[in-house]
Amino acid sequence: MNKSQQSVSENPEPTQSKSSLGPSTEDVVAHLQRILTSDVFSGAARQQRLLRHLVERRLGGRTNELKEYTLGVEVFDRGEDFDPRLDPIVRVEASRLRSRLQKYYDAAGASDRVRISLPRGAYLPSFEDVEARPPVQPETPVDSAVPSPPASAPETPVPPPSRAAASRGRNLWVIPVTAAVLVVGGGALWRMTRMAANSPPPDFVNFKRITSDQEPCTHPSFSPDGKSLVYARRGAGKWSLYERDLSSLGVTELTPDSPADNYQPAWSPDGRTIAFRSERDGGGLFLLDVKTRNTARLTDAGYHPAWAPDSKKVVYSTGTFGDPAESSPGQNSSLRVITLETKQVQQLGSPGSVYDALQPAWSPDGSRIAFWGTDRDGDRDIWTIRADGTTGSAGQPVRVTHDTWTDWSATWAPDGRYLYFSSDRGGAMNLWRVRTNQRSGELLGKPEAVTTPSPYSGWTSFAADGKEFAYVHRLASSQLYRAPFDIAKGVQLDQKVQLTAGERSVREPEMSRDGKWIVLRIQDPLEDLALVRPDGTNLHRITNDRFSDRSPHWSPDGKEIVFLSNRSGRFELWSISPDGSGLRQITRRGAMPYVWSPDGSLIEYPPDGSPIVVQSSGHDQSRYQLPPVFRPLAWSPSKQAVVGRMRSNAFSRGSLFIFSPASADYWEIAPSAFYPAAVWLNDGFTLLFSREEGIYLADLRTHEVRQVTPISRGEMHSRFTLSRDNRSLFFVLSDDEEDIWVGGE
Repeated sequence: MNKSQQSVSENPEPTQSKSSLGPSTEDVVAHLQRILTSDVFSGAARQQRLLRHLVERRLGGRTNELKEYTLGVEVFDRGEDFDPRLDPIVRVEASRLRSRLQKYYDAAGASDRVRISLPRGAYLPSFEDVEARPPVQPETPVDSAVPSPPASAPETPVPPPSRAAASRGRNLWVIPVTAAVLVVGGGALWRMTRMAANSPPPDFVNFKRITSDQEPCTHPSFSPDGKSLVYARRGAGKWSLYERDLSSLGVTELTPDSPADNYQPAWSPDGRTIAFRSERDGGGLFLLDVKTRNTARLTDAGYHPAWAPDSKKVVYSTGTFGDPAESSPGQNSSLRVITLETKQVQQLGSPGSVYDALQPAWSPDGSRIAFWGTDRDGDRDIWTIRADGTTGSAGQPVRVTHDTWTDWSATWAPDGRYLYFSSDRGGAMNLWRVRTNQRSGELLGKPEAVTTPSPYSGWTSFAADGKEFAYVHRLASSQLYRAPFDIAKGVQLDQKVQLTAGERSVREPEMSRDGKWIVLRIQDPLEDLALVRPDGTNLHRITNDRFSDRSPHWSPDGKEIVFLSNRSGRFELWSISPDGSGLRQITRRGAMPYVWSPDGSLIEYPPDGSPIVVQSSGHDQSRYQLPPVFRPLAWSPSKQAVVGRMRSNAFSRGSLFIFSPASADYWEIAPSAFYPAAVWLNDGFTLLFSREEGIYLADLRTHEVRQVTPISRGEMHSRFTLSRDNRSLFFVLSDDEEDIWVGGE
């Protein structure tokens, strides 16, 4: 028996009787039924099944069966080849179950006499009779226990020095100030400073939820004094900024008069200003005076602002993202630094050295900036770059990670010794850290897990003393919908029909050429491809393994599905037949943006090179040659127009154009459309495309552009598809639960 299959407890637990302090078996069963039929657990089929299974095994004295392997097979139908080290489904769903139980007891079950809880690091539920509980002194909340680490991590953490050898900085100030002692004290100071530099990083063992709103809360940023958090919250159809006092938990809205979305806040180190992204007046970065609440524009563009340690400069990325796993190489987002006093803007690094430089974070000593991005292989990795704008080889980014895992949301520890980031390298998306030289970018160790009690953790922000960090705890869920579509009326969302259900996330739908199937990506948490009928029936996987399979697209003849997968060790293009057979690798040099040409050839478009025909139809390609500056996304059915982007710094990174080869005419339909989907209607003149705010229509004959799905930012996924008759739109809506949590020592 391997370690991952050992039971939590090998000794059966006796059932409880009314004579004990705990509730009776009858009370537990009745309470379980009350939980399972509550609104909180409505639709949570997996967590209902897991909770029922755990309780029944405990009551039946069969706790020796509460093993991760056994739960995966019996509860989640994983099969006998289930390996908990590769598939964290049990850990993820157990974490979701704990969160859902907490929400139940915070609301509908607040007055219930019986309590069922699932201690972290175990699968043995506990039962409590609240009224029989003896009076005790207040202690650590139930949601602050230490979570269990992943069953297996691909890299072994570097062992830290013994905590007993560490010295605290406060001891430096008791050195006697005499000439004789200063000599000795100098040596002691050097030794103690060296020991502090080599001391182990903090152990974060206490976790507490800060927000419990019905609406999503994200992008937390600590105030310099550690007493408050600023964050973005979606409500009444828009994103607004809020400040929460961590002592009183009082909340203040900071942007009440803005009708536009305001998000991605960053508190300045001097505490005076909050930088944030706003869509007001055309969009850009803005500054909020913390004392007066006055706002002022900083830039006309940009996302993800981060402050220099002296509060005199702000770094930002020219592009943004939705789901980090869905970003693709070739968008060419870059980093800019603006000086507040002069408004002078400087670009960091050479264009194209790293694709999609996003979400920057300034090091505490001001020498380097960390960020994440996508390289030409399609890998989402962490880099650092010099902050002074040095050009040439010395100014090139230095890699922090280089693998097929999705690594993002980089944040420096306040002492600069460790770089923290979010990654799915342990299975679920959780927090990791790596020892890094903040001056050179040199790695001083391997990534090590900092496990939070969350199936998905990101958007991390540290308090100035390094003893606490805030992060977003997400329970991801998204479903496929169908709604009537009409060119004049748009998408009739009030008539939408939900086609999928369950705890899994559904993404990236695309209709088959014959209109009989929709291919999509499902994640629970592993990423597989699946097919479903347009009426929502017969949902089934066509890949089912430990690899990440993403971005599926039908071939023009409908005989194959091309997708991205890391099954070869890095992301490449692969192909599979709709029946799940014929799996084959197409590329062997990394994944790049690709498109089907009108004649049926599969062509890749490197961000900095000539197009590459990776699968030829055998026809002459000269008819469909495009200007080198243009990268296509989708050809029209008439073959007379193509939508795409400009590969030139003269245009906005997010600009979207329609190009007509016959007239060599370019029409800009959107100045900012990051990671869009584009679907042509059968008439060959009308295009639907996505932006962060929803789906838009562009008419090539009238040059009209208008929104057809009024919906709040981030609620609808970018990928969508149309029925063959163009009368139904299929799209994905998120039902993510996002709350702000704080972890501490």
